[in-house]
Amino acid sequence: MGPEGPSPALIEDGRFFLPGPTEVHASVLQAQSRPLISHRGSEMQALWARLQEGMQGVLGTSRPVWISTSSATAMMEAAVRASGAERVLCLIAGAFSRRFARIAEASGLVVERLEVEPHQAHAPDEVAEWVARVGPDLVTMVHCETSTGVLNPVADLAVAIRRESDALIVADSVSGAGGLPVHPEAWGVDFFLTGSQKALAVPPGLAFGVVSPRFVDRARQNPARGLYLDPLVHLEAQRERGGPMTTPAISCLFALAVQLDRMESEGLEERFKRHRKMQADVTDWMRHLRSSGLEVERVAADPFASPTVSVLRLPPRLDSDAVVRGLAPSGYAVGRGYGEWRDGQIRIGHMGDHTRAGLGGLLEALTPAFRSPGSTA
Repeated sequence: MGPEGPSPALIEDGRFFLPGPTEVHASVLQAQSRPLISHRGSEMQALWARLQEGMQGVLGTSRPVWISTSSATAMMEAAVRASGAERVLCLIAGAFSRRFARIAEASGLVVERLEVEPHQAHAPDEVAEWVARVGPDLVTMVHCETSTGVLNPVADLAVAIRRESDALIVADSVSGAGGLPVHPEAWGVDFFLTGSQKALAVPPGLAFGVVSPRFVDRARQNPARGLYLDPLVHLEAQRERGGPMTTPAISCLFALAVQLDRMESEGLEERFKRHRKMQADVTDWMRHLRSSGLEVERVAADPFASPTVSVLRLPPRLDSDAVVRGLAPSGYAVGRGYGEWRDGQIRIGHMGDHTRAGLGGLLEALTPAFRSPGSTA
């Protein structure tokens, strides 16, 4: 990417700003139309090696990457069930971190919840106090909470947890990885997971996990890991066969390979910088609206606002349906608020291959909704 802006290969005119699935480049979509290959042959081994190398770079790890044909929710369940934990502390900052608690309850674990207000990230000292008090053997958290746009300080939280306990640490970075730097090993995360359909800008259908030696050791002591969601079985297959355990979604793997090439062409640091600039563009746009007397604010408090998704609190006279409908004639799409915040918020997914120019067009199209009394629900 040159000094004047993003590579022309990015999606300059993209108008699909949902916070997942996000817009996918035509060349990545086209890759899925390739003829299939054997999942046991040399072509798959070569493809798998390429995907491993690329995903290790994106996920900031030297460890093997478990590539699963599933949603990221399956990875969340795999982390909980394979861990062998009996008591879990779920750090809840929104709807997706709350999902960890639902999975743990459905798996028969004793669940403790530490919940913060939706605009806040978790504070390491408070987390340390809770860990010391409840004694979990597993702690779950979401790095980038797509429902609120809050970015949790995973590294600081992991240090606080380790200060009080040897509990395993699980972190979901579904809307973070691919749009900002992640370092699961340096952060001390035992099971780090993400999905294909958000900041990676790959079609839905793939999920990725990175597990620590500590997690592997604990999981080996757990006879009830299941099969398809057992990370040890999949990692053993990768080690022995140089490929997947079962038939994967091969077309999705083709798409991932093309996208990894595109990401490397742009450069990860440039990609991360582009996301930070898009976040700043939303901030500047909100500041401009407020200077005109219009009410709009980001849900996430600084400095914990995500560079990949902005969740905006709407003024009382607007609701999310009105705003989304108002955008439709211009061809733009954003997300409504999530769950209990559905009506009073909108979510802008400025992630993946979107550009500042494309985001600028969206913000220009959004502005009349905030100015027009006719948008009142």
